[in-house]
Order: sequence, then structure tokens, then C-alpha cells
Amino acid sequence: MNFFRYWLWIIVLLAFSLKGCIPDDELSKPVVVDLFLQTDGNTSGSNHILIHNVYFAFNSISFYGIRQEGSDIFFQSEPSVESGSYMLNPASNMQLASFDIPQGVYNQMKWELLTRNLPPGFVNEPFTELFLSPFGGSQNFGMIITAEFREEPDDEPVNVILGVESNNIFSFFTTTANEQTPELQSPRSFRVDLLINFYQALTSIEPEAWDDAYIREYEFDDDDDNDDNDDNDDGDDNNSDDSDEDEIDYMIITSSENQVLYERILFRIESNLTSTIE
Repeated sequence: MNFFRYWLWIIVLLAFSLKGCIPDDELSKPVVVDLFLQTDGNTSGSNHILIHNVYFAFNSISFYGIRQEGSDIFFQSEPSVESGSYMLNPASNMQLASFDIPQGVYNQMKWELLTRNLPPGFVNEPFTELFLSPFGGSQNFGMIITAEFREEPDDEPVNVILGVESNNIFSFFTTTANEQTPELQSPRSFRVDLLINFYQALTSIEPEAWDDAYIREYEFDDDDDNDDNDDNDDGDDNNSDDSDEDEIDYMIITSSENQVLYERILFRIESNLTSTIE
């Protein structure tokens, strides 16, 4: 009996040792991983927020991987100014980069995007630049969301500009579609989707909080338009009052204006970052 027990222990120990001795060249085999950025889209479920565009610039892409066997994997990629700046429409889907990552079973896989200042002139929206001029302009932010708010569907919209400062980190923990541990295996290639739910984050804030925010008013300097109208004036002054068309209501949301709303939205965005691999 002791003889068989002795050999049983040898077999068990040998099995464990073989399992933990995967050759280094196997653990270092590269697997192609394409990295995509996705955003959710406007839906008909909420009428108080409508997103127009999202401007986003990042300074680096960082990857952290903890494998069941083999060393941990870490790298950081720094794109150029041109390739690291994006204009995202609702429901965008675009490729950010492609990487060769060592194969293996990953207990944890995390991606980080570090924002940087948007390039000057990248935001091609004159009113956005005008309204952000007291805050240093669009180039003073790493992400800008332009949208509109209505408390009631028939209300006139209030223009919304959300400016997120640079050096903000967005972290994504990656799982498979069925929330299993990712396994990268050569020679397969994989796709990782980083999903930012901008619309979900904004619409999760109740309309009353938006309505309580500080709203600015911009008045047009339309003297030239009035001069043109005077040249064509036929004496009918019934339609001379265009004051409603000479003003724009807008809301700036930054860390220094409407700060509470800013913190709530940023928390909602960061809390709903998801990532899947397939």
C-alpha cells in the first residue's frame, strides 16, 4: 500500500510541475489585438438630452495584463497629436490601434486612456469656441461634449458644453462577452472594444438637476443685419421684434462652473466604462 501511495505522490507532483513549466517561447508568442473605441447613441427613451458631438484627445494608451502563467505584461503607447485626437458622433465605432500582446490566460486585463489637451482649432464649432473662451478655449480641455437640454420636449433647447480637463484617466477592465477570463492564443487575432456610455451618463442625471444649473445667455451683435433690414424696410413694423432670435441660452459644465453637475456626470461616465474581447 505504501509503495502505491509513494508512486501516486510522484505522479501528482510531476503533473503539477509539467503544468507550470510551459516553455518561455510559448508564453512570448505574439497575438494581434485590435483596439476599438465605441460610444453609445442617442435613443428615443429620453427627450431632455441630445448629444451632438464628442471631441476626445488622449496622450497615451496603457495596457496592464496579469497572466495565470508567465510574467505580467505592461506597455504604454503614445500616439501623435494627429492620430490621438478624435471627433466622435453618437454611436461611433473606430479603431484606435493594433498591438502584439503575448499569449496566455489573463486573470486581469486593463486598458487606460490618458486625456491630453485638444489641438488648437480641432473643435470646428464657432459657438463652442466662443462660449469656452473665458475658460481658455477648447484647447484647454481633453474632452468636450456638445449637446442640448430640454426640460420638456416642446421647450426651446439650451446648448450644453461639457469640458473635461486633460490628464484624466479612463480605465477599462476587459472580459469576454460572457464575462469569462480572456485567453489570448496564437495564431488567432482578437478585437477589444472600449465602450464609453456618454448618452447613458448624461441621461441618468434627472432633468431637475439640469434645470437648476447656471445658464448663461449670449446676445448677438446684429447691427449689420438691422442695417440690411432698414434698406428693405417697407414700413411694416409688425415683425420688427426679433429679440428671441438674437439670444442663445447655453450651459457650461466644467470643474469650475456647474461643478456639482460636472462631478456627477464624470462619475457616471467613469462608472460605466466597459470593455469586451472577442
